[in-house]
Amino acid sequence: MRREGVSSTRAAGGLILALVLLTAWRIFAVWHRELELYADEAQYWSWSLVPDWGYYSKPPMVAWLIHVSTRLFGDSELGVRAATFVLWPMTAMVVWLLTRRLFAGEPWAERAAFWSALAFATLPMTALGGVLITTDGPLLFFWALTLYFLAGALEHDRWGDWLAAGVAAGLGLMSKYSMVFLAPAFLLLVLTIPAYRRLLTSPKPYAAAALALILLAPNLVWNARHDFVSFHHTAEISQLDRAFIHPDALLAFAGAQFGVFGPLLALGLVLIAFKPRRWRQDARLAFLAAFSLVPLAAFPPCRCCRAPLPTGRPSPMCPAACWWWRPGSPPTSGAGSPGRSA
Repeated sequence: MRREGVSSTRAAGGLILALVLLTAWRIFAVWHRELELYADEAQYWSWSLVPDWGYYSKPPMVAWLIHVSTRLFGDSELGVRAATFVLWPMTAMVVWLLTRRLFAGEPWAERAAFWSALAFATLPMTALGGVLITTDGPLLFFWALTLYFLAGALEHDRWGDWLAAGVAAGLGLMSKYSMVFLAPAFLLLVLTIPAYRRLLTSPKPYAAAALALILLAPNLVWNARHDFVSFHHTAEISQLDRAFIHPDALLAFAGAQFGVFGPLLALGLVLIAFKPRRWRQDARLAFLAAFSLVPLAAFPPCRCCRAPLPTGRPSPMCPAACWWWRPGSPPTSGAGSPGRSA
């Protein structure tokens, strides 16, 4: 027990040191290169001047964060981007906590947690997102936090875990509407694992979902007062009502994921997508697979319909997907449950 405690402390210390060094390097790079705001960042900054419950194309979280950071650090490029230097390292720490919770008791759990968090922190997408203020920063943080509380809820079925997951999901929806993919991913998990099907008749998941919608309600009211402009914009960029077959766009999207997520993680996702038997027998692996594959699978249909879909759109898959590449961690064969004795 003492050796496990020492190992956990060393892993946490090593991870925190790595994240501090990475963040310091990114701050220095932005300052030294005098990296100007790009178009979307400038738009978010303009929104932040008048805090509101919603804006033309996005929920309000990114504007709120910029509003706070510029009040603290001024209207410089660093001031506008200050929140991103906190959000991405914090998300990596949540990935560490999530992996430890899922695989607690396994002899390789601490090693897997460390490498999963470090993999997330060094993804090509994280390297870019870690220096720019985008909606993906808060989205991924709240997505990972929701998964952490969900893992506890699935294991212990406590009201506190379910409601915490609902709060995190609601804040994620206020960050980016892509958070909605959490719902079909959760449904896939429940239908895949027989022991979880009882949740279809339990009030707790529905209470969590209701709480998330309550937190989103001010944005829905804002949209209703502005002709649902955010949702019209989302529908327009999806273009699901237009010509459906664009295989060249789909292939380009698939290839781009190798650049966005890195070749090792991308190859790992391909393997789990085509070998479902490996993870369907273990609730912990099914948990990770559901919350990795559903966000990724949601975007190829859009890619068939239109060409210029940004390659980072399936970003919610990252926190769960990073575990699939972890040195020194053998695949599990038991039918463990998420969050057992964290």
